[in-house]
Amino acid sequence: MRKLFSSAVVLVLALLVSASAMGQINRPTGMPENSKAFGKTYGEWSAAWWKWALQMPTTAHPLYDSTDCSAGQTGNVWFLGGKFCASQGDVGCIDPMHVVAKRTCTIPHGTALFFPVLNSEDSYVEEASFGNPGANELYLRTAVKNWSNPGDGFMTTATVDGWPMHIVRICSSAADYCLPAESPVFTYTLPNHHNILAAMGENIDDGVTSSAVSDGFYVLIPPLPTGKHAIAFYGANWSFSLDVTYDILVK
Repeated sequence: MRKLFSSAVVLVLALLVSASAMGQINRPTGMPENSKAFGKTYGEWSAAWWKWALQMPTTAHPLYDSTDCSAGQTGNVWFLGGKFCASQGDVGCIDPMHVVAKRTCTIPHGTALFFPVLNSEDSYVEEASFGNPGANELYLRTAVKNWSNPGDGFMTTATVDGWPMHIVRICSSAADYCLPAESPVFTYTLPNHHNILAAMGENIDDGVTSSAVSDGFYVLIPPLPTGKHAIAFYGANWSFSLDVTYDILVK
């Protein structure tokens, strides 16, 4: 797919120690790239994210703001994201694209969160629609690597409650610069109506099944404490930018 957050020091310290001892301080961090957290590697979670994102219709999709964040979520890891195009009517994703999204989301206690800051994917059915029906796996991996590689204006940031998160590059192919997280080949099936690829201007039929690979920059956050939290992430590359904030309630 071409698409391309000086007061009494002694008293403060005492309170911090007391709260920490009681388990009330929990500074979030992103999971390391070589972890196999919650049953999957980073690469496997990226594949699961794309299947979640591609298999819902735009008429009931959290990243189109046409339903709430619980849609399609299962298990102890939920997915967040940006937007596919600036709006549902932005057919063709015309550059330059500067996407802003502000959302609220209620998360069950004990749920981890996984989301991309910038990412891309390519599949056999898409290449066929682009006039390249003979594309093989190496071609797909090379294409998404090139689309995700940092270019002019590149930037990725992610914070939870103001704390910076560890962002992991999930690579489409092994390379010296790449962290040890590689995308597997995964298979998705588009919904039988209002599929995302068609909404973005690609000539792809509803209900199609295809294999794909991905590349990009992701964050995996362990379960947050109950209460309110703010998640913010920003990504920019070439003529694209994405600025997303989530007000999270864990309950």
